[in-house]
Amino acid sequence: MERAINFNAAMVNAILQGRKTQTRRIMNPQPLMRKIQGSYGSFRLSVKKRNGKGYWPLSNAKDLIANECPYGQPGDRLWVRESFQFLAEYDFCPPSHAPINSDMLYVADRPDSLWDAKVRPPQFMPRWASRITLEIENVRVERLLDISEADAIAEGRDACINTHLVDFDVIDWKIAFENLWIDIYGTESWHSNPWVWVIEFKKLADKADGE
Repeated sequence: MERAINFNAAMVNAILQGRKTQTRRIMNPQPLMRKIQGSYGSFRLSVKKRNGKGYWPLSNAKDLIANECPYGQPGDRLWVRESFQFLAEYDFCPPSHAPINSDMLYVADRPDSLWDAKVRPPQFMPRWASRITLEIENVRVERLLDISEADAIAEGRDACINTHLVDFDVIDWKIAFENLWIDIYGTESWHSNPWVWVIEFKKLADKADGE
């Protein structure tokens, strides 16, 4: 199975440089949780099934929900969509109407020297124009703020974005990831601590890699 997935320019470069091997995507709709009274008046948390019928016990809800990930399951592939340009002569037609293998630029490669042409957002990239294919290695669900230090590193944030000199041994990578998330989704999204799909992947080799 193959599906499309969007990344911004910074994350595209992180993938190309081998720094990014995970992505987190907000679950929509969010799981609904409630307390269920058990024996002796005790309560346990459960998660509403995504089909709307009944609840899963929290103990195995994460595994069950992960099986419904809209981005796929281990072994499936994701083709990356990113911002791009065609020649200006195609500015007045949909990108899907441009001839296959038309000349194009990827914004992630040349942000300061683009053509005098429309910059097309990722969702309009044709399949043939994608240069990156990923293979899913693992899928799980968790709350956003439960991210570990190792996973924050795997999210690919460049620690040198806001500073010239950085001691990589003392970086708080979770804070670096927090800043990355807020840049994309906003402060409110971070503090709401949503459930997210955690997708671990590897980049597949292509002709540009020497095959």
